[in-house]
Amino acid sequence: LKFSATSEDIAITDLRLKMDITGSSTNANYDAVYIYDGATLIKTMPTFNSDGFLDVTFNTSGAGSFVIPKDASKLMTIKADLASIGVNQNGVGGQLLGIDVSNTGYTTKQKGQGTASGNSVVIETHSNTNGNGVRTFRGLPKVTLDSTLSGSAIAGSQDLIRFNVEALGGDIKIN
Repeated sequence: LKFSATSEDIAITDLRLKMDITGSSTNANYDAVYIYDGATLIKTMPTFNSDGFLDVTFNTSGAGSFVIPKDASKLMTIKADLASIGVNQNGVGGQLLGIDVSNTGYTTKQKGQGTASGNSVVIETHSNTNGNGVRTFRGLPKVTLDSTLSGSAIAGSQDLIRFNVEALGGDIKIN
């Protein structure tokens, strides 16, 4: 997420995230959500509530804060641990998952505070974000060229190319 500040440094105090339910994801598809300022982890949150929202509060300074410098922009990174995929697991193979900034309740859930003035400000752009999301799979195929094939063309039927397929992370089916 990209934030910008103009008149003074702004500390984000409240942020509402929501599951992107385009792919019918549920809160059970997420084990935890992490919020970063650059490479620094500033917040670890449990999964979304049953309505698909995750309300995050930040400190105004120090550890656990996200401060945007005056007349500048800053990126916030959202990461998540996804549920395991398999029998009796919450994850669903092929599921499309995503996280958006919610435009629901933006006047109370999307706020910042001026670090010099102490004034509370509502985050101005409060529309949903558009992203591609991520598809989850239990296993993936790794295809490599088999280099044992050698020789020259002679009359008759011959192999032209061979490859190996390795299942990574779990069983896969190739049709």
